[in-house]
Amino acid sequence: MAVDKKFLHSDITHSILQAFFTVCRCLPFGLPLSFYKKALSIELKKLQLKAATDKEIIILYDKQAIGSLTVDLLADNKVIVTAISGDSIAAADEASMKNNLRLTDYEVGLILNFGIEGQHKRLVYTNDLKNN
Repeated sequence: MAVDKKFLHSDITHSILQAFFTVCRCLPFGLPLSFYKKALSIELKKLQLKAATDKEIIILYDKQAIGSLTVDLLADNKVIVTAISGDSIAAADEASMKNNLRLTDYEVGLILNFGIEGQHKRLVYTNDLKNN
């Protein structure tokens, strides 16, 4: 898989996917999601990426904190990662990621499905499209 400079944070998402497929090859299907997240974090650190698991992000409204949300993993402080385990990536998973991107300053998200097939989906919501 080649890194494509015209895609936002493609170098980071390439490394995340490399780590994801390594974890999928090494760990069997059906484990608790916490196992996959921890293994993914270990693989990302091997690839020289910072990985914060269960990262809490403060949500602002009119420049005031109104609450927080927790993402499964934040890679290199630029890409939100959601880990799931199921038959496929559902519309609800995509909607949740879109909301995470819309509510934060992060622009790229990856949904990683540690199910039998090992699927992934990349979503982008650039800050210039967000209502500030």
